[in-house]
Amino acid sequence: MGGRDFTCALDAFGKWHKFELDSDRGAICFTAEFMQTGFFNESTKAGTVGAGMLFSETVPPRPLAVRLRAMTAPNDNAFVNTISVGGQHVALTDSPDRLAFSLSSLAVRGKLRFDSSARYPRRALYLETLGSAHPVPRPGSQTPLGLSIAVRTPFMDQSEVSVYAWSGPTTRELLARLPVKDRVPYLHSFGVLRRAVLLPLQPLSVDMRPALFGTPLQGLMRELSVNTTFVVLPLAGGGTTLRTFNAGGRYFFTHVINTYEEGEGDAATLVFDACVSHLNPFHSTAIAIAAQRNKTRRDAGGAMMHARRFVIRIAGPRRGEVVSSLLSRAGREADFPQIDSRYRGRKHCIYWAVLWRADGVAYGAMAIDRTDVCRGEPFPSEPTFLASGEEEGQGALLVTVLNGTSGRSSFLTLDATTMQPTLEVPLPVRIPFTTHGQWYPPGG
Repeated sequence: MGGRDFTCALDAFGKWHKFELDSDRGAICFTAEFMQTGFFNESTKAGTVGAGMLFSETVPPRPLAVRLRAMTAPNDNAFVNTISVGGQHVALTDSPDRLAFSLSSLAVRGKLRFDSSARYPRRALYLETLGSAHPVPRPGSQTPLGLSIAVRTPFMDQSEVSVYAWSGPTTRELLARLPVKDRVPYLHSFGVLRRAVLLPLQPLSVDMRPALFGTPLQGLMRELSVNTTFVVLPLAGGGTTLRTFNAGGRYFFTHVINTYEEGEGDAATLVFDACVSHLNPFHSTAIAIAAQRNKTRRDAGGAMMHARRFVIRIAGPRRGEVVSSLLSRAGREADFPQIDSRYRGRKHCIYWAVLWRADGVAYGAMAIDRTDVCRGEPFPSEPTFLASGEEEGQGALLVTVLNGTSGRSSFLTLDATTMQPTLEVPLPVRIPFTTHGQWYPPGG
């Protein structure tokens, strides 16, 4: 716009895409239009990219006078997620600003301001600067839990994470607060349990001070030479205590898949599934527009997001131990996960995610992947083919499969053309390895 280009995909003007499924007419109605935010409207009026916080600066850079207005600009380019709260539809990003909008017309109605209330006491000297774009309902409830990160002024060297119940468009109730003395954390998403939340504190801190002088958000993220820490923060009335766990490595998080409790007594654990990387994804080629337009650069690698499970032992002689394992396929990138929402906060088996490098090489080789984490890695035997038609390859495959997680074997028949199972029979014995099998028809 106006001879200036965005350089980060997370900075572009937000745009609505709405699909309405009309079963009566057998039609899909599609609507697309730019979000009429303050950032978009001011930029349109100026004829170029206006003032506001960006992840990375435009090319060519905006004038210094415009960049110095970053903290006081609208900063309402909230295109990351939407949610319905108390009958009001709300657009969200990782800032404290939320936009009310009309689902029917997609008109932006303006910013939502939380009411002042004794149910959410504000802290003197603390300024809300960050939030989470992914509120999560507490298990057994429809009320979403939100998150706010406030920095202590005037030095902005310490912070406080507040978790609240979002009961109405402008109403919230404080459930827990966590003072953080060594950083200003960045929490795009977080885990929610029945009596607590799980906060993955990444090895980075957001230093808001350079923003006063026009530095974009990527320049504010300072990496720390520490491991990731999991904080289990009890909620009001939860009856649990604050606990912290060393993740055993440096992990950066984008999206949480699910969080739940499993086991009892000495075997009690917390299970935290999320999409993670060993590198900071917010400095990755995945969000750099120039890198995405260059096949060599985008295929060369980057943050390599993947799905990972963290099992946190909370009782017994191994209390405090964190064991992690890969959930997604090795060599593939996985993010933007979804589960059956009915299983949120309790044990799930299936998640879906977007894959990059689905062929193991090219970043642009994309797919939607379905993973059943309960089935474990299958170890099949040599297949035996049974023809059932005139065409080559038309028939069935017979195979035995060992489930690597459960240690149990099954007998499967597959459609040899579609490779879809047509029959699965659990076996009473474990078959770890076979050589060659043969099919002998009756009487043969």
